[in-house]
Amino acid sequence: MSLSINLCVLLVCSAQYFFAANGTPGTTSFLQKVTVVRGVAIGGFFLSIPLFLCAIVLYTFTHLSFSPPALIASACVGTAIIFGGCAMVHHVFTWQREKTKKHVLVQTPNPTIELSTLV
Repeated sequence: MSLSINLCVLLVCSAQYFFAANGTPGTTSFLQKVTVVRGVAIGGFFLSIPLFLCAIVLYTFTHLSFSPPALIASACVGTAIIFGGCAMVHHVFTWQREKTKKHVLVQTPNPTIELSTLV
């Protein structure tokens, strides 16, 4: 399943790159119209990574039948899945915070300081 998701992502992104690389006049509108498809494809790629790791854990359990090496390997892979998920959430949160800061800074004009000449 993970392989089929990755192949679909490869097909979608390659097709969009191929159509966009021609440089025809409708390239920009084409890329704007297929933004959602590209986002779903890339999201599928990031979904396939933990799915693949979960499949490795299940394969380890079925072939090693809850032996200590299977438990250790599953714990390591499970920790990697949790760490990767936490890292992605942290990156998205940081990115949104920086994006919001830049958006607020662009909208608020710099206040000008006027000096009073009255003495």
